[in-house]
Amino acid sequence: MFVTFASIMNKQKIINKILNQRYFYMGIAMLLVVLYHCYCAIPTLPIFPIFSKGYIGVDLFLFFSGLGLSYSYNNKTLKMFLQNRFTRILPLYWIWAIVHLCVVCVQTHTFPTIIDVFGLFTTLSYYGIGAIRSNWYLSALLFFYLFFPLLFKIINKWKWYALFVIAFISAAFLYYFHFSWYHDAFIGRFYIFCLGIYVYSIKDKIRIIDCVFTLLLVIVGIISLSSSKFQFWGISCICPAVIILLSLLPDSITKWRPIILCGQYSLEIFIANCWTMLLMGIVRIDPLSSCIIYFLSNVVFALVLIAINKNIQKRNMI
Repeated sequence: MFVTFASIMNKQKIINKILNQRYFYMGIAMLLVVLYHCYCAIPTLPIFPIFSKGYIGVDLFLFFSGLGLSYSYNNKTLKMFLQNRFTRILPLYWIWAIVHLCVVCVQTHTFPTIIDVFGLFTTLSYYGIGAIRSNWYLSALLFFYLFFPLLFKIINKWKWYALFVIAFISAAFLYYFHFSWYHDAFIGRFYIFCLGIYVYSIKDKIRIIDCVFTLLLVIVGIISLSSSKFQFWGISCICPAVIILLSLLPDSITKWRPIILCGQYSLEIFIANCWTMLLMGIVRIDPLSSCIIYFLSNVVFALVLIAINKNIQKRNMI
């Protein structure tokens, strides 16, 4: 399913193409998330309802995370791999957490406990430790980084059987248990992250069974979107079809520099967008002015974070 003519196209050629254009895909993903959050913050603007499923950008991120981590993992020791991953995300996460903590304290007129601070800065508040919840996506990303070696080993050994079990178990969890939306968003995305690992694990041509399995999940995903319990799981299943459509774009589009830059600085832009959403919870003006503030604040916050993170990465290299 990851190629238009899977029976005759070599997997490695397709993966090389996807990897060479990964920042373009990630840039598209980031723009989809920003536009989706704009729809959430200013739903009265007539153009943005078309991005009501823009949260599929998260699935694009996670697919390329799983795929990219697989290549990185094979070229490094476990210690170096984990060190690089956590160095990339933790400093920015802690910057986000400091701002988030201050805003929550001001809004609620309360002072956090030690457990609140501990839970927030370790992301354990996402799992119930502490009253100030950490960002679900950043918490999930750290989880995937930590357990990636185990997932990599399982998927490399059991291939699509492991992928099937992961997709089935995550769907069963969502069906039988009642979680908050931010836990549904995490559980429903297990499949797409593992799919990125699986695509790397295939060492020869893509088989018909791979295409049939993924196509069936795309169909089931489309059907499941009608249920709020499966909206994240369903959009995750549909994501491979979106990747195929994007892969058909001409090189003149996939080399567009502004989108590539959005992909290269996707983490900074995501955190900037989180701060922007906090700001939009305070802003009470007309929709058009709110829209202008929304996009300007995203740009300003992102530029600040990019400058800060460049300085952090330079210090880590010394």
